[in-house]
Amino acid sequence: MKKLLALILVLFFPFTALASVQVATGRIAGHPTTAGVVTRNLSYNGWGGGTISDTNANVLFQVMPIAGTISKLRAVADYAPGGTETITAALYKNGAATALSCTMTGTDTTCSDSSNTVSVVQGDKVSYGITWSADVRYEVTAGSDFTPTTANETFVAGSLTSANTSIEQYSPFGSIGGQFGISGAGQIGRSLFFPETGVLDRFVASTTAPGAGKKWDITVMQNAATSSVTCQIDGDAPSWCADNVNTLTISVDDFVVPAYVPTGTPATTGAGFGARFVPSTAGDFLLPFQGANNDSNSVDNYRPVTGTGAPTATEASTTQVVNSMTVTSITAKATAAPGAGKSRLFRLRKNLANTDLTCTISGTDTSCTMSGSISVADGDLLDTVTTPSGTPAAALSAIVYVANRNATVSGRVIRLRGTVQLRGTVRLR
Repeated sequence: MKKLLALILVLFFPFTALASVQVATGRIAGHPTTAGVVTRNLSYNGWGGGTISDTNANVLFQVMPIAGTISKLRAVADYAPGGTETITAALYKNGAATALSCTMTGTDTTCSDSSNTVSVVQGDKVSYGITWSADVRYEVTAGSDFTPTTANETFVAGSLTSANTSIEQYSPFGSIGGQFGISGAGQIGRSLFFPETGVLDRFVASTTAPGAGKKWDITVMQNAATSSVTCQIDGDAPSWCADNVNTLTISVDDFVVPAYVPTGTPATTGAGFGARFVPSTAGDFLLPFQGANNDSNSVDNYRPVTGTGAPTATEASTTQVVNSMTVTSITAKATAAPGAGKSRLFRLRKNLANTDLTCTISGTDTSCTMSGSISVADGDLLDTVTTPSGTPAAALSAIVYVANRNATVSGRVIRLRGTVQLRGTVRLR
């Protein structure tokens, strides 16, 4: 007898497609000390800023390579402003505050804006702006959702606080304020590496005009080799450039970094850049961090989940606020192996508590990876802890998390009977 196959679906609302939302999070590293009302900018998706004297021409911005909508802003301060004082967090676009903002007053340490949205297109410069009314300025972390116009597009971005005008230099995707005069294999310690496959393209960079007879050539390096993805900012008029033609096929463990090459001593300035990354697994996005200093070989170190900076023994200064998502893997790479009988453990922390998502680099290894499923809620605080064992060799480390915003199924009841065959990736929540 042939097997009877029956499939009964009872849906009162349509099926919701796989979500394509990227969570971005930034944090101020340090705080201004100027008296009176002060506004400082921090990276849209990274760690840094705060003590910089920001103007519209010198904002710690990142450049969007693709179009989309930014929404669901939230911010967390290390301490409440107190009394009638306030701390306001706002999304800045092209150097100006937008309506996407929220304010903490008195005893508040958190705020959010779930009503306003901001649209962006390729070339827009984005950052978070933090305004303190009090002379005592506590550190702040801000986060938001980015929904691309085209599903499954994600962005990777970074910025330079000041570009050296006489030498070639590198600043990794995911960084804020990084500027490193390195080349060849040394790039691996200052680069974004990819834990999954995909395509990188639509590279864009922005700065002030170099000046007559001067220019910047900005090229994406892949595995320490010059790629075809490049653009040029030349002369008095242009302030940004884009390559919307060339693409890079990304394999697991590839590392990329933009190289800035000056000609004719262009004007000293900051710069921002970004690229589109389309992952092979729909809905995934990256949370990358590159170390600016060696990890400790004796005590626990903490660092944010995005950006570039020095590991620190003070965890409270590294946490970053996020919106809901699921973190599905951690990958860590080091510039040197720990040595025989020695190791470094990397662990995701949530709300100052350990999670089960860890990986360990030990012995002669220089990398590790581990899959998992860590659910994160709106307003949770994330950071990474590194635990050395056996006094491992000095090394820089970089960490990349893969996360996604799972799809939901709309409707009251779903009933399945008989045999159902599904192919590909199906996420239900």
